[in-house]
Amino acid sequence: DLDSVVAELRQLIRGLVSERVFLLSHSVGAIVASMVDTEDAVAGLICFGYPFKHPERADESYRTAYLPLVTKPFLISQGDRDDYATAEASRSYRLSPSTVVVGVHASHGYDVLGSPEYDTCRELVFNFLKTTPLQ
Repeated sequence: DLDSVVAELRQLIRGLVSERVFLLSHSVGAIVASMVDTEDAVAGLICFGYPFKHPERADESYRTAYLPLVTKPFLISQGDRDDYATAEASRSYRLSPSTVVVGVHASHGYDVLGSPEYDTCRELVFNFLKTTPLQ
């Protein structure tokens, strides 16, 4: 269940030797990451394909409840063919001021990225890591 996964991630983060970490996630992993951003060691969050809304279900609050509460820098790379919401569709959800959603040419799975899209995603991550303070 989601609560036990969150508890396990908190325990892992607290046991790390490193003082600061970035959480890199995909899909439901970003839901978990958004729930642990309050951990002191977390410097920022990066997600590829946030699952805002399951394409075959009504809105489920657990998917977006923590998004307005995220305090750490949060980069979401959202595919323009993502069934769980495009970057444009993500604007209908409440997000924290520390969250940035960037649209890329990809599906939810990021399984077929051509060279230009891969380079775009790589640059997004590198720029985010270079510009996000570790404090």
